Amino acid sequence: MPERDKVSYASMISIYLKNDEYHKAEGLYFEIPEGMRSIVADSAMVDAYAKAGEVDDAVQLFGRMPDREKNVVTWTTVITGFARNGLIEEARDAFDRMPLKNVVVWTSMIKAYVEIDRVDEAFSLFCVMPEQNLYAWSIMISGLLNVNRVDEAKELFDSIPWRNAISWTTMVTGLARNGMTELARKYFDQMLNKDTAAWNAMITAYAEEGRMESCQPVAMLHYSCLVDILGRAGLVKEAVKVVDEMPPDKCDSVVLQSLIGGCRLLGADGVADHIDDELIELDPACSGGYVLLANLYAATGKWDKFAQLRKKMKEREVRKVPGFSQIEVNGKTHVFLVRDGAHSELKEIYKFLDEKLTPEVKDLGYEISILSAFSTQSDAL
Repeated sequence: MPERDKVSYASMISIYLKNDEYHKAEGLYFEIPEGMRSIVADSAMVDAYAKAGEVDDAVQLFGRMPDREKNVVTWTTVITGFARNGLIEEARDAFDRMPLKNVVVWTSMIKAYVEIDRVDEAFSLFCVMPEQNLYAWSIMISGLLNVNRVDEAKELFDSIPWRNAISWTTMVTGLARNGMTELARKYFDQMLNKDTAAWNAMITAYAEEGRMESCQPVAMLHYSCLVDILGRAGLVKEAVKVVDEMPPDKCDSVVLQSLIGGCRLLGADGVADHIDDELIELDPACSGGYVLLANLYAATGKWDKFAQLRKKMKEREVRKVPGFSQIEVNGKTHVFLVRDGAHSELKEIYKFLDEKLTPEVKDLGYEISILSAFSTQSDAL
């Protein structure tokens, strides 16, 4: 392009960022001659820095921008970026300076305080929030419950002008998570439209307390959740009993896979012997049941059964579909396959996993399991 202006620079930067070409956008931004930078380009780069976790760069660039040039998007981007990265004081300073605050900014600031248990400051903001949306109500109720201020949470819940599944579920899950199971049950029973999160919260609470007589009636429509929780909690006999006694029309492959999946963590291989044929025959063309059983047999050294299962898969021409996940970022879909060696940012992904995500998972007390009898589609045949 022979002549570039503010519009062309801003347009190219936006295009780069939409295609996740962060470094190209940054390079072009610093090529812009003095006097040709625009609020559009500045805002786009502040947003990019914040999303990339480059908080210092976002702060510096935001600080160089005259307040009169900052629009709602710029203010919102910076404040939410600060809040997401734990810079509460910086977020609050920008929040106080923002001339016209929108609902997103109010909610982000309240959420930031709640997440570090500064509930009084969150509540002070909530009380003066011009338009209290349902998300802000739910965040505030959850925050009060997390610090055991139950009466205030109940009072706030009762004062909600409109309630839907989100507000009800927030109350149920918050109470159940903090050990107030009976009170959670009262709210649960009042829910007209119970969602999966509410069901799971009640089932988990009862299971953790060992109150199976209370847990099972609640779980009648969520057998797979109940079976999975019992297996993971080490209550293998109870999990098997639930499967044996449940109505035949409810005992599908999902329930049986939950039983195997939960009990596999404990090496309870006897469970597989109990239901192996039933699991396979419920859905003989689906690889999921075969793989779960095979992994359990491999983990417990039952190689004869493992070989029989592989033979059965070959005879029935059942193939294991490689596992994958996908996310969309700025309109671009990223697909991650099991043992994927072709991703363009493979080194950066594994570096992030090894240096950041894996240590954090272990610090929380979890173990990362990479055991799998079948690692690729060809292995499954």
